Amino acid sequence: MKKLLFILIAVLPCALNAQNYLLTYTPNPGEAMGLENAIRLGIENNTELLRIRQNILITEQKVKENTFFRYPQISLLATASVYNLETPMVLPEDLGLRLLTPDAYKSDTFYGAGITATQYLYSGGRISGAIELSKANLKEEQSRYDTVKNNVILEVKTAFYTLLYAQLALKDAQEFYDKAAALHKKIDSKTWDSVSADAAFERARKNLNAAKTDEQTARLAMTKAVNRELNSPVNILGDLTPEVFDHNLNTLKLRAMENRPEMRAAIYEVAAQDININLTSAKTYPDVILSASFERVGEDGLTDTNTQASVAVRLPISYSLTSLAKQKKARQKESYLKRSSMEDNINVQVAENFDNCSFWSSEVWEREGAYEKLKTKFSQAAKSASVSLSALNALEELYKTRVSYLEAVKENKVAKVRLEWAIGQDL
Repeated sequence: MKKLLFILIAVLPCALNAQNYLLTYTPNPGEAMGLENAIRLGIENNTELLRIRQNILITEQKVKENTFFRYPQISLLATASVYNLETPMVLPEDLGLRLLTPDAYKSDTFYGAGITATQYLYSGGRISGAIELSKANLKEEQSRYDTVKNNVILEVKTAFYTLLYAQLALKDAQEFYDKAAALHKKIDSKTWDSVSADAAFERARKNLNAAKTDEQTARLAMTKAVNRELNSPVNILGDLTPEVFDHNLNTLKLRAMENRPEMRAAIYEVAAQDININLTSAKTYPDVILSASFERVGEDGLTDTNTQASVAVRLPISYSLTSLAKQKKARQKESYLKRSSMEDNINVQVAENFDNCSFWSSEVWEREGAYEKLKTKFSQAAKSASVSLSALNALEELYKTRVSYLEAVKENKVAKVRLEWAIGQDL
């Protein structure tokens, strides 16, 4: 119990530091959602999270149910029996195990009413162990909920930034197409350059159609991420700007060990297996039970009084105890191995996403510099140079550089999102 309490104290502050997305959100038709509202909507509508919430409620009730065994078990019983006997008989256990005897000189009816209280004075730790086990199961279920919630947040954030990128890419593709159309008209159709100009203009058309398709695909993914109906419009509002990244890998690994709900679930599973082993050992300990009852009985009315108080010692004998203990120890070892494997996987995920985030954090600025430089040169050339095939080709190269930069910004944002998922906490 002390070990489990230490674990709970260690991980509770980490859980409280997590981003709070518990507020409900109901968007108005056509309303543009920000990122946080999109996350709230995704969490609120996710069917897997709703299912786990029900499991948490069930497990909470199981904790209460096991806690009740600490208190006296009280039962009330009232009976009215009409009998015609030739030999004595005992009423069923549900009717109080009352003894009825045939007697020609007495009434053939019997009445009884009473109260019984039974209290475990000692159970070898079985009751307290069952309570702690149900609490560990509750914490494990809550950690599973947090795991699914983190996955939902990852999906929503990724879809959000992908849609932002697709919208900007579509806008740029439309501008590129319009400018390419204007330049294409100014090129003499009777020259060899017109052939290449037609091909360049065709590429602009294909880029625009591809951007429209990508935007529709991204919007569908966003609709799915927030669990809206496919015919419901999903509009978002956000800023696609690069993130500055300056973190230490070892520090992030430590934070991941503290914050990842999968790690907490593995810890609670180990604690549960430790409790199971203790419960198995407790089956060799005796039960000490105190029972007391008061009842009024009689054949024509409740005229007689019976009272009793008893102390019983019950020692269970199990032939399968050795086999059961081996099973529990094997499961305990399995839980320790699972926890160790989980720790290794988390460290790998943090390292991979750290490298990816570091790459895009530097690459995005390189691509921005290349785009701004090319944009400046294009503007200078447009002021003095005459319209030709070179102008159309330069416009296409400028568009490619612009899309490349937007892609880098999107990857920069998504890389940070995935790193936050890997450490289980917003940066």
